[in-house]
Amino acid sequence: MSNKNLEEKLDLLKKQQDEIEKILNEQKKREQLLKDNSTIEKLEFLLKPLTSHLNEKQFKGNSGVTPIYGPSIRDELEKKYKDELMQSLKRTRRVGDRKHIPIKKDILLNEEIFITIMNILKKQQDEIEELKKQK
Repeated sequence: MSNKNLEEKLDLLKKQQDEIEKILNEQKKREQLLKDNSTIEKLEFLLKPLTSHLNEKQFKGNSGVTPIYGPSIRDELEKKYKDELMQSLKRTRRVGDRKHIPIKKDILLNEEIFITIMNILKKQQDEIEELKKQK
């Protein structure tokens, strides 16, 4: 191989290395920004739209000038989950089959998980504040 080919390959490798370093630096900056902005308040802010969506009552029409609203999305999903669970329990008693036990819909399950995490973090934060006061 000629020196020129080797130099071209070396230059190409250096460019690729520079690009990789640039990508890694950008990723580190994003991670640091997320870390710096990770607060309980931000978690609450991110959860609000999800909770609002689940609590939203569904418009069913009008009775004269009065709007009629049906159950919330949360209510409907919870009812469906409870119905599925009851059906599963009835099948289990009859057949002894425990393979199919329904789980909550993703959106309900995710909200429940996030709210639980947020409440745990709030408790820990309160405990830390209490310990700081005791010092």
